[in-house]
Amino acid sequence: MACIEAAGDGWHAGATCIGTFAAAYISGMGAVSSIPVTQCLDAEAQGWNDVLNTVYQSLREALSDPEMLPVAAEALRDVECLSRGNLTKGTGHFEDGAECSLRVTATRTLNLIGYGGGR
Repeated sequence: MACIEAAGDGWHAGATCIGTFAAAYISGMGAVSSIPVTQCLDAEAQGWNDVLNTVYQSLREALSDPEMLPVAAEALRDVECLSRGNLTKGTGHFEDGAECSLRVTATRTLNLIGYGGGR
């Protein structure tokens, strides 16, 4: 994602990228209902997930202690978004779950970049 590359290794600079793709996509589509908005959020989350996987692999290769790998992998697991999406009634729960997934994935990506993971 171009915004992340431009932000460099700074977490706060990278944090300004969260939601920018989805917002532009939503605006460009004129999306106002839950399903198109959710699709836009999911599209950005997938982009963050792709970067996350690249950064994670870079860090994994850089780790000198193989016993740390299970700890790092466990730290990446999260059920917050699954439960959050179920707390909202109506079609809004799709948007809530997608927004949460986007935020958590982007935040984890920026954290791993800050730990020295390459993009």
